[in-house]
Amino acid sequence: MDGQMLHFTSSRGTFSVAIPEVVEVCPRSEIREMPDPAPGILGVIIKNGEAFTIRSSVGDGGDLILLLRSGRHRIGVVITGVELEGSVRDSRPFSVADVAQGG
Repeated sequence: MDGQMLHFTSSRGTFSVAIPEVVEVCPRSEIREMPDPAPGILGVIIKNGEAFTIRSSVGDGGDLILLLRSGRHRIGVVITGVELEGSVRDSRPFSVADVAQGG
C-alpha cells in the first residue's frame, strides 16, 4: 500500500487503511439496528445522505466506528482506537472492497 495510512486497533488486532478511504470516526451509539441483519452486519449509520453498513469484520468490541469509502462501497467497522502512520509498525492491510464483498 502506497501513501499515508491510518492504523486502527480492534478486538482482533491492528490494521492499516489508506487515508483517502477514511470518512470519519464516530461513536458506536450512532449505529441504527436493522431487522434480521445478515451474519456479521451490526447495523447502519447514515452520514450526509450516505448509508454505511457496519460490519464486525475486525471484531465487535469497541466504542468507535471507523467509516470508510472506496468506490461504490460504504462500510463501517468497530474499532477501539486510531493512530497515524509511523506510530504503529505491525499492522495488517485492510481492504474496504474485500470486506464489502464479504471477504
